[in-house]
Amino acid sequence: MLYISRKKIFPVSLVWLACLLAAIPGCSVFKKKPQRKYVFLLTLDTQRADFISAYSPQKAQTPNIDSFAAQGTLYENAYSLIPITGPAHAALFYSMPPHELKLYNNGQVFTPPDNVISLAEIFQRKGYKTAAFISLGVLQAKFQLNQGFSEYYDRLDDRRWYLNAGEINQKVFSWLEKNLTERFFVWLHYSDPHDPYAAPDLPPDLRIWVNGNIVRELCVQNQEKFQVTCPLRTGSNHIRLEILNPFPTARDDFRISLNDIEFLDPQPQSLPLKFEFTNITFISRGEKRSLALKKDGFIHIQNPGGKNDLVIKAQGNINLFPSERIQAYRREVEYLDQQIGVLKAKLAAMDLLEQSLLVFVGDHGEGLGEYITGFGADARAGSGDDTSSGEYYFGHIHYLEDVYMKVPLIFWDSSQADKGADRIKERVSLLDVTPTLMGMMGWEKQSFHAGRDLTKRKQPNHPTQSIFQATYSPEAVVDRFAALEYPWHLIYIPAQRHFDLFNLELDPQERKNLFAEYKDRPEWRGRILELQRQAAVILKNKLPFHIDERTREMLKSLGYIK
Repeated sequence: MLYISRKKIFPVSLVWLACLLAAIPGCSVFKKKPQRKYVFLLTLDTQRADFISAYSPQKAQTPNIDSFAAQGTLYENAYSLIPITGPAHAALFYSMPPHELKLYNNGQVFTPPDNVISLAEIFQRKGYKTAAFISLGVLQAKFQLNQGFSEYYDRLDDRRWYLNAGEINQKVFSWLEKNLTERFFVWLHYSDPHDPYAAPDLPPDLRIWVNGNIVRELCVQNQEKFQVTCPLRTGSNHIRLEILNPFPTARDDFRISLNDIEFLDPQPQSLPLKFEFTNITFISRGEKRSLALKKDGFIHIQNPGGKNDLVIKAQGNINLFPSERIQAYRREVEYLDQQIGVLKAKLAAMDLLEQSLLVFVGDHGEGLGEYITGFGADARAGSGDDTSSGEYYFGHIHYLEDVYMKVPLIFWDSSQADKGADRIKERVSLLDVTPTLMGMMGWEKQSFHAGRDLTKRKQPNHPTQSIFQATYSPEAVVDRFAALEYPWHLIYIPAQRHFDLFNLELDPQERKNLFAEYKDRPEWRGRILELQRQAAVILKNKLPFHIDERTREMLKSLGYIK
């Protein structure tokens, strides 16, 4: 009887014991969940955290991303390690800092260190099919961030070095239809908020007339390459370049430029055309030149006969006010969110969503005029108003302040979607993404992973967690290094022997440099010396690299280099 009684009680005791252990903070017993059949990693290139309304509702509205955050885990203070796309993604996939991966800039061909494997390779070894869908030229397969992906879709539009979210979705949907019976890990790379800020639904901003007839309307804000055929008659011809989106106020500056412009003669064997230009300025860059317009421009052509048309080839661009650029960035973010809603609906319609795990993470942030263009101590003050003709800095790469480094991070697990939102204040970084995703799958992180498996922490708050950050020349104008140990942000420029020290709690915009006040305090001497030491070691071991002309053209087109 005692034996039978104990046998009956034993299973109940196990359940009671499991419940007791689960209540202990930090205990991981019975946290292992059924492995998700479908895992989606969505990297949101150049996406600031504060332009997602789950983080801050004032700047943009992102209801679809918010819906995942409302049923998942949102990290309020997630940080990139570097404001450069290629190295940032490598840090995420390998959970190693860029300097340990020896990857510093876009355009550099990556060679993984010995005995390390990427997140995609881990999934591959676990029996998952792996696929990647790339929207930006700096992540194409030739740069070798494709380890572990059996399929890597990186073909871009011939007119530009990027794809929009709708174009990425169509590639993904086609792939999903063919792989419904597989377990898979899919990386979707969206880069809509990246420069150029040009959502696909923007209206035309340039109209081209030939002899009184409209031959083409273009949106030059998207910086696409274009080709226009202008039919000519014998004698006088008139081409009008009409600006459809002029400056909203009087401003003595170029509004539109047509870069690397070429006037191609389809019948070179006949008599040459004669050109005159009105309200048009040409700017030479080496062997190439650009056509710039402040207002409508005119091209007058004398055709002596024998020529039927003229072909104009160029890449367009528009000069926007700071306020217009912020609005354009917001529009890009909201377009991206709408396309994530399309993705969500498609996954639900295909019965994939209820068996999926999704991760949303930015690779770095973006400056939107918070600071003026300067690469040392002069880059501190900037109001972001409309009074300047371009002094406010838009972009990333060069700086390490919060607006360039703070990113969204949201984990959504279908098995826990009914539990409501978890909002975690702990400061985390891109290094933590891969170990945490592995923890959610019930797998142990790799020995080389520098990040933490956040599933093993019972929502602790560790505000003093130190995060090392850097950005590197030649893509950045100067090498910069930083240590983020909230509320303190210490930034160091070795070439200028310059330090910035900001208190993010009292000065979240990072305007007031406190370094002179704190540098001689005993508690700061060690931190300063350690950051200097780290920077010196990294720069000593940093090797130069070569980029080919095609890569250089891409980096220029995307605004990475001049």
